[in-house]
Amino acid sequence: MDVCIRKQLVVTCSKDKTIRIWNYATRTLEIVSGVLSDETLAVAFHPSGFHVICSLVDKISIYNVLGQEFSSQPRTLQIKACKEIKFSNGGHLFACAYGTNAIWVYNFYTEDCPQYYQCKGHVNRVRCIDWFENDTGFTSCGIDGNVYYYDLIVQKETLQRLNEKDFNQKNVNFTSVVNLPGRPFESFVVGNDKKIWHSKDPKNGFDAGINISQLALTNNQKALIAGTGEEGKPGSIHIYQVPQLAKLNEVQAHSKPIERMRMSYDNNFLFTGGQDGLLIIHDIKDRDPRAPKAQREGLGLPFSEEILIDKQDIETFISEKE
Repeated sequence: MDVCIRKQLVVTCSKDKTIRIWNYATRTLEIVSGVLSDETLAVAFHPSGFHVICSLVDKISIYNVLGQEFSSQPRTLQIKACKEIKFSNGGHLFACAYGTNAIWVYNFYTEDCPQYYQCKGHVNRVRCIDWFENDTGFTSCGIDGNVYYYDLIVQKETLQRLNEKDFNQKNVNFTSVVNLPGRPFESFVVGNDKKIWHSKDPKNGFDAGINISQLALTNNQKALIAGTGEEGKPGSIHIYQVPQLAKLNEVQAHSKPIERMRMSYDNNFLFTGGQDGLLIIHDIKDRDPRAPKAQREGLGLPFSEEILIDKQDIETFISEKE
């Protein structure tokens, strides 16, 4: 699951071998792909809303999002069984989990992946990728219990990973990591040890009392939202005050564990996808009244209404009109 920045759209993929785009403003399903050849494993939405990347068992497909459908001839990359894809904030790069222990960064427009964009270090599967605010790198966590920070500028110059900022916990399978805006190389991370860890404090994790599978942080850094992933228990949303991590509220959402969670760029909506097959759209009502007006009301730029259309369709439309 992923959310678009410039449009009020969310994209999901599931075991039914389809990709679906939902309009969260009108609460409607806008586009459904045809049944694909294989099960879809991961999906990412370009910030513009014009492109979607989807991972299948044997490849990655890059689709254009047209007015009412996906492009019929997607571009493909031969990367197998990728379960994590994430666009950079500007959309010019995307990172995908490669194999069992690496992350490859591609230029979206040229599909180049030079050696210094082939990020290694993990010894087991990567579970989550979160880009830095300025797109100069990203943070990753994996089921090997490691959190790594990849600075692509440093890596281009030295061909070495920025390893002095590493964070790790033994015998923990990390599932989600979120960066702290304005604070480089700081993040919250969660795994299967029922704790919330701050990357600057490797000894004292906050005891949440339940396994957390997904994290999201509001732009003002005053609320950390956690989705639970305890096997055999319903998936709920826990809201913690930052930095002391005092629990503010709990919302019962899914009948099974939460698999994915995303927040809209303006912080007005929270989206959760669970093992029960539900996409739930949560309105975030309790916003900080002391925050700047622009921050409370979201983006200064209005949402985009433009769509992509095939040249052949335009020519057909013009000829019929004439």
